[in-house]
Amino acid sequence: MERLPSWMEVVKPDPIVLSERLDESLFAADLYRVLKGDAPREYQDPRRFAEQTYPTEGMVQLLSDVVRRLSGKGSSNPVIQIQTPFGGGKTHALIALYHLVKHGNEIKNSLLGERVLEKAGVSSYPKAEVAVFVGTVLNPKESPTPWGEIARQLGRYDVVRKADKDRYAPGRELLEKVVGDEPVLILMDEIAEFTARCEDNYYTQILAFCQELTETVSSLRRCCLVVTLPSSAPYGEKGERALRDLEQIFGRMQAIYEPVRGMEIYEIVRKRLFEMDGDWEEDAYRVVDEYISTYRQWSDAPEWAQSEDYRERMLRAYPFHPILIDWLVERWGSFHTFQRTRGALRLLGHIVQDNWRRYEREPQKAPPLIQPGHVDLNKPEIVEELMRHIEHGYRAVIQADIQERAPRIDSGMGDWSQYQVATGLATSIFLASFTAAEGGRKGASLPELKIAVWQPGLEPAVITEALNSLERTLLYLHEDNGLYLFSLQPSLVRLKFDYMERITADEIRKELERRLKELVKESGDWQVRITDKAEDVPDTRDLQMVVLPPETLGDEATQKVQKIFETKGNTPRVYRNALVVVTADKSGMERAEGQVKEFLALKRIEGSDERKRLSPRDQKRLKEEKESANDESSRQLCNAYRFVFKQTEGGLEKLDMGTMSVGESLNLVKRVQDFLHRQDLLMTERVNPVQVKELMGSAKERNLEDIWQDYGKFPRLPILLNQKVLAEAVRMGVRQKLFAVRIYGREYYGDELPSGSNWVKDAVLLLEPKVSGLPPSPTATVPVVGVKVEDILTILQATPEVSVKEIYDRIWSQKHSEFKSEAEFREAFKSALEKGHEQGLWRLLIDKTPPIGERIDISTLLNKGTICLGKAPTVTRVAQPKVINVRLVIPIGKFGAFAMTMANLHRLQLVGDHVEISFKTPSLQDNQIKQLKNALQETISQVGGEIQEPPEWR
Repeated sequence: MERLPSWMEVVKPDPIVLSERLDESLFAADLYRVLKGDAPREYQDPRRFAEQTYPTEGMVQLLSDVVRRLSGKGSSNPVIQIQTPFGGGKTHALIALYHLVKHGNEIKNSLLGERVLEKAGVSSYPKAEVAVFVGTVLNPKESPTPWGEIARQLGRYDVVRKADKDRYAPGRELLEKVVGDEPVLILMDEIAEFTARCEDNYYTQILAFCQELTETVSSLRRCCLVVTLPSSAPYGEKGERALRDLEQIFGRMQAIYEPVRGMEIYEIVRKRLFEMDGDWEEDAYRVVDEYISTYRQWSDAPEWAQSEDYRERMLRAYPFHPILIDWLVERWGSFHTFQRTRGALRLLGHIVQDNWRRYEREPQKAPPLIQPGHVDLNKPEIVEELMRHIEHGYRAVIQADIQERAPRIDSGMGDWSQYQVATGLATSIFLASFTAAEGGRKGASLPELKIAVWQPGLEPAVITEALNSLERTLLYLHEDNGLYLFSLQPSLVRLKFDYMERITADEIRKELERRLKELVKESGDWQVRITDKAEDVPDTRDLQMVVLPPETLGDEATQKVQKIFETKGNTPRVYRNALVVVTADKSGMERAEGQVKEFLALKRIEGSDERKRLSPRDQKRLKEEKESANDESSRQLCNAYRFVFKQTEGGLEKLDMGTMSVGESLNLVKRVQDFLHRQDLLMTERVNPVQVKELMGSAKERNLEDIWQDYGKFPRLPILLNQKVLAEAVRMGVRQKLFAVRIYGREYYGDELPSGSNWVKDAVLLLEPKVSGLPPSPTATVPVVGVKVEDILTILQATPEVSVKEIYDRIWSQKHSEFKSEAEFREAFKSALEKGHEQGLWRLLIDKTPPIGERIDISTLLNKGTICLGKAPTVTRVAQPKVINVRLVIPIGKFGAFAMTMANLHRLQLVGDHVEISFKTPSLQDNQIKQLKNALQETISQVGGEIQEPPEWR
């Protein structure tokens, strides 16, 4: 897709927006200052004012009606009330009327001037006198009365001098003399606020004056009165009373106008903040089309965001995204201190200035539209514009969640960090979190937030993942019925953070110790002790596992382990080969401590009264997170204990078990035992009988108990799990006639020994049988190296169907001396088994059924397998799974996008400006292969990569 132009490449802000003059007064329309002649140029200069005023339908209608009234044309309304929410354009409309009457010739050629003349049906603006009263400027206790001020400006103060000084309302006769016969325009701004500040008698006189004035103006043909009233009173009880009384007076003969309606706010903003020169509309259409097209591809996009009406809104709002202006005007505009249009212009001016300065050197890197996610709440000017309308406590929200925690999430998002998704989401949620409207909607849904931050190049799934991270991390973020918002009410994350601060190191230590005892509770053949003191570990033949306490780590742990292996108190340790010591990794223990700390905090919250203050969703999450933290605490602790110390002939050896696999049981003893067994350091089934024979040395006979003791003393020997292992070795040696054994006075040679292993302590190993008549030990022969297919065939020819385990045992008994360990023999046996199976010399069955797939699981075959001589029959069953070799090539710049959707990559290689990835799938059915193919093709196309293998997937 061709790169969309950034908004900075299409339009340029008005110079005043980029200047240091961008302050509150720039957008604060002040009729009184215009009257005095010291307003900012944007308001004082008639031409400049007209150029920057977008001629809304309501504005043109208002001005044309006044023009007709003053011209004596038609039956225009004599009394006009402008009633909108604060900042809705009331004062701006009054200034437009003032300039129209006072400086009509200077603005008649502007777009505003031309439309008003056309609408009014006149060729020129009428000449008229103008009187202005601004209620926020005058003090009811000291200043002239409204009638005195109006009469003074019209040059007829003497008519009402006494009424002004005595503060009583003049009657209609006096007011007609004040107004006179010539055209007059009277503008009254903020009269409700002025009236609310008047005392009782004066309050009554103000109401009487307003009533008399409306009747006077209505009786005069070329006189017009324009009054502004807010739609709601921000002055408390007195304000509500004043607004209600004034509405009754003006409501009798008023025409109500709304200067700004609907999408006109977008045009006003663009007119005031930007120089819209050149062919910007073509680029705007390209940008908007791309955004709307993307929204229509999302499964969760709101219908309004996919509509043609919204396309029009986006075009009218360009270069802003309409959702930003809508949130400011509709939500923040409900605060009377924000003043809707005026407040939005102030804030948007700061946002434009900040974005321009941020990308001024590389304008092509700016986004195509200015969206809520691009508002920088690190800028004091922007923060202060927002903070003046909400509680002071929200400064902590901005600092803790938006300025600190959200950026940390962004920094860990790899290639997506450039989009600052988490920070943009947090900012958008903040902007959507506030309204002063009763029953007003607070917060934003996930689809709305995606609209607030998405821009070309950003995957929607990344937005969802970033929001999930925010939910787990931010202190003040809440979710209520699908709406995300910030609140000072306690959230689960915030409570968890607070409670974690209160958890002591001693509490964590005790919880770790409790969990560690649980991890070693099922000890099997091991004697397990949790200690770091050598004197606590007895020097016995029992198989011992010592686990160092959680706080004993690093160099200190190594020193403690050394001492445990060397001595028992002051006595040198004898049974070093019956002992292993397990210690924890320092970083792993830190993770376990953090997880335990979180669990203890969640457990404490669950039992506190503060739990009741949580939202229903947070209460549900509390239960879920506590269960998860409980499980994860034990897993992290078990994972931390990854080092196993074992005595060797060369000294103490430190072995690393690595991290736990997924699904591995939380049993530290089993974890250590399985690891030692895989390393051939621990024998759990049998030991090589040849080795047992070697331990007899030159002796003709030797007590088997002494040999058992030797296995516990000498590190050159493997560790035996129990006496059963030794008993099995002796049983096999006797069966193979490597040696004889005398048990309870009876000698065994070539036959089966008693079951179990209780006889070991009373058995005597004999190099040769002593009882006459028993055959002597066979002469040793040169062993055949490895396991051959012929070895298995020889057995099958005598018994065409036999268990795999029986064949395994028979060949092992014949060839054990050729192998260093049984694990080595097992691999050789498996290889021969697979070879004969592939050649069709025999067939393998598991529970009487052929195994599915190409790979043979030797453990399953030994437990349940049967081998049958002859060619494997044709079996009708579902299609066999296949293993697919896949090779992909991804552009480096897009690898982050691909990596977030792929896992378990087998091989990754950098080739030029691409990344080459190869991996081998597990066995898959045809439908699974189809699903993988479709998923890869879709993902690869999104990042501009290609599939090189298999070729038919390209």
